[in-house]
Amino acid sequence: MSIISPSGAAHSLRGFQSLSGGQTLGLRAGGSGRQHGAAYVRPRWCPHIDVLAVPEGRALRLVRMSGGKTVWRRTRGDGQARAAKGDNSNAVPPIAAIAWSPDGGSIAVLHADGLLVQRDSARGDVVHEARVGVDGRVAAMEWVACAAAAEGAPQPEEAAAALELALPRLGPLDRGQRAADQAEPEAEPGAPTALVITSASGLVCVCLGGILALPAAQMPPGLAGGSAAEAVDARLGRDLARLAVVLGGSGGGGPGARVCSVDTRVLAAAAPLLRALVPLSARLSGLGLYLEGALRQLGAEAEARDRAASRAALRDAFEAVLRDHGVDEATSPEAELCQLAVTGRASEPTSQFLLARLKAARVRSWESAGRLGAVALTRLVYRHAQPAVERTILAAARVLDVMDRLARDADAPDAARQHAEARRCVLRAIVVLGWLYARLDDCMAAVRAEQLENQAFADWALLAIDDLHWQNEGSRRPANAAAAAAAAADDADDGARPTRPETDYGLLLAFIHKAFRRPEDAPDQPDPGALAILRGSPGDAPPAARYFDLVIERANLGALGGSEPPAASAEPFRFVFHSRDLCATAPSCQEALQEARALVSRALEWPALVLGSGLKWHTDRGSVHRLPVSPDACSAMHHVSAGDQQDAMFVALVAGQQKQQQQQQHLLIACVAGASASLSTARLELLADVRLGDSPPTRVPVRVADLSFFDDSLLGIVFTVDGIDHPILGAVEYRSGAIQYCAAGDDHQEPPVSPLEFVRLQLVEHAPAGLPVALACNGAKGRRCVAVIDRGGRSWWPYDMDNEEEDIDGVSD
Repeated sequence: MSIISPSGAAHSLRGFQSLSGGQTLGLRAGGSGRQHGAAYVRPRWCPHIDVLAVPEGRALRLVRMSGGKTVWRRTRGDGQARAAKGDNSNAVPPIAAIAWSPDGGSIAVLHADGLLVQRDSARGDVVHEARVGVDGRVAAMEWVACAAAAEGAPQPEEAAAALELALPRLGPLDRGQRAADQAEPEAEPGAPTALVITSASGLVCVCLGGILALPAAQMPPGLAGGSAAEAVDARLGRDLARLAVVLGGSGGGGPGARVCSVDTRVLAAAAPLLRALVPLSARLSGLGLYLEGALRQLGAEAEARDRAASRAALRDAFEAVLRDHGVDEATSPEAELCQLAVTGRASEPTSQFLLARLKAARVRSWESAGRLGAVALTRLVYRHAQPAVERTILAAARVLDVMDRLARDADAPDAARQHAEARRCVLRAIVVLGWLYARLDDCMAAVRAEQLENQAFADWALLAIDDLHWQNEGSRRPANAAAAAAAAADDADDGARPTRPETDYGLLLAFIHKAFRRPEDAPDQPDPGALAILRGSPGDAPPAARYFDLVIERANLGALGGSEPPAASAEPFRFVFHSRDLCATAPSCQEALQEARALVSRALEWPALVLGSGLKWHTDRGSVHRLPVSPDACSAMHHVSAGDQQDAMFVALVAGQQKQQQQQQHLLIACVAGASASLSTARLELLADVRLGDSPPTRVPVRVADLSFFDDSLLGIVFTVDGIDHPILGAVEYRSGAIQYCAAGDDHQEPPVSPLEFVRLQLVEHAPAGLPVALACNGAKGRRCVAVIDRGGRSWWPYDMDNEEEDIDGVSD
């Protein structure tokens, strides 16, 4: 079996070197192939490291090119509290698009509900989250470096600011690890980037740094020539000033495809402001997620400590001992223990059993669990949570400076009002963060107080247990008071009695009163423990927004913002977070963080509005190019960045054509080039001559499965033909002289047909012909790799397009 080229020579079907030894590499264990109701999303090679990002419905998997080993697999809900069994209210929406950062250090994952998540490529940790106005099906998502990145390395003050705002990595807490052995801080790169997202409905959204979403630009009605038109693909130009968008009919029956453009000069025009604002907005997003993770770990550690060193469990154990020995229900463990603590001796036989049944090992274990939990909480608060709050306040204060600079340059009539509102939101966020910092202080004060009381009780209880054992195992009980006094004198002199250390009876009795008093006995004394502070007040507390309105009323925002001169006898800004009425109805720390993040997001809407005012669709005649086809299978776009056709945008479309009562596919390649955006097109007839055995060649149609531009000269095609049981990977030189381009005139005549000439072919032997496949390419210089991927997400076949198989010459059959 062989495929004959138009020149009559037979193609070799081993044109690419296999990177997996010709073997199938698995992507998902089990191979279910289900996409969980999600639309297919094309896998993406990382442009700098040889890993492949494969969307699997609601999860994202990274696999290595060498051997196909999984680097990590993550879903959006990883690390968060799971929903109850049978509760689908927190179902994770499927993945709509993915894109690699320009340096390969992060990958952006856009979900169908419009949440944009950035993950670290090394570990898969979430580093940023942002809500964008794009939902549903996404035509294209591209992550590029802004023009400010070409200005060179960050300035020294920017690098110092990034280092000042850095924090140690927040990971699983290793109790055996010293604090000094934690990971070193990682500084944020200073070069601004932008994510450009194009939805199928024609909505274009630009997210600076992947965080700061500019106002979206909606496709004007009628631009595509029909109400059923939708965006098929999109690509940024070399100078980042224009975004080329391919529009086509949703069902393939529209009036034809069109190449339109969107003005994206914002990515190149406001470089100084971008360099100042984008890293700060990204840092605020990262610090918010960091603090959210720290608070989540704090809550988990506080719950674990409360379970392991629970005072309620201690009280229940003492009550069970009393019930087992027939003590009257009116007798409480609190009264028994207070009497024992004050007198030093048990007055009733049951009191002896009270501590005798509570073994010394159990007391030591209980105290040790509380101490280790206190150490974990202390490390989380002082090394992670409070430093994150401090750096968030510092970053918010720098956002104020940037907005002040922006207000001086803005010429909009209502710029002063919008600037004042944005500034007020930032100041309110700073107040909320200050309240959160104070609550963390209260949490640590409660931990220290609890631990001192626990230690006092443990020291006394261990001594009392030894003392009771000495009483039980020593002399008989005296019959009268005189004998008791003599026995006490003898006991004090013989040296066998346990040595009694100094006991802080105030702490001891405070512990007994708190731990062994039922909540119904003291309703006016709420539990001041660390867990209660983190969780906030019970359900009768006011909403968080109304609560923080009260907090902000007591804070001098004018003095904080510098608009009011401070009084000579008072501090310019004072918080009243520790007042009794505020602490009695406080929300949780997580609610405070959510309120602060919402305020920051609201404040950044105004700078985003100013920066995104120039984002719009071009509707003039010279910016809209009509193509004589409607894409019905697949498409690809590529921007040429070198050679004689710099700044040329190539578009490849596979469309159907009715010919001799048969539906036949053809490949249209369009080129939009030059300052005048002239359009030239070429058509390739998707037919190939196939020879089976000794029979003469037969011309059969080529059915294209997917397209991808390899580089500035090669276009990759995955296709199937009748008579061959496996898909075939081919490369076409789309800028060679064999393909005839003609300028598109006003008469919209169809271009001449060029033959389908392959420069390389590769038979994908391990994939059946009926399997839906896709094509992905890593066009990084010096490492150009391609991969044919099963759309079910089960397997892939990687190849090196720079090298051919060395052990096979001639025609394969």
